[in-house]
Amino acid sequence: MNRIVTRLLTATAALLVCTALAQAQDATLKQGMRASTAEVQSLARTLPVTIGKSRVWPMPNAPALDADGIVQLNATLVIRANDRRVGLSSNDLVVMYADTGAVSAAASGLAQQVSAFPKLGVTVLKVSTFAQLQPLYQTLSAKFPGAQFDLPVSYAKQRAQ
Repeated sequence: MNRIVTRLLTATAALLVCTALAQAQDATLKQGMRASTAEVQSLARTLPVTIGKSRVWPMPNAPALDADGIVQLNATLVIRANDRRVGLSSNDLVVMYADTGAVSAAASGLAQQVSAFPKLGVTVLKVSTFAQLQPLYQTLSAKFPGAQFDLPVSYAKQRAQ
């Protein structure tokens, strides 16, 4: 009888541990989710990063999980300031300015990769970490005051049709 009770208690404890682990995994932030008020309150002590019309709090220590829970390399998890939506930044800065050559030259040495599209007047600058975006944005916005800037963030996973 004692063995049965012991086995039953062990099985119950194992079930509780599995349930707790599953709930903890579900609580992990990933693309498309809405961050809890508590998560945002801890971030609200710092100003969100503002680039163009985007205002986000980066989560550099959180794994950059897409909607399926798969880690995305060279990406940063961010929380949109106005609605707590969780998205993925590919650590790109988009600059809309007619002289893409001048933007490319100014970003040389600051960006890991520069892709210019002269016919569109668009330059896409890739950096290795999200923390490098704000200084790059400040440098270029001072140098090109007429330029427009965008911070691409994906809030939903793209699905093949």
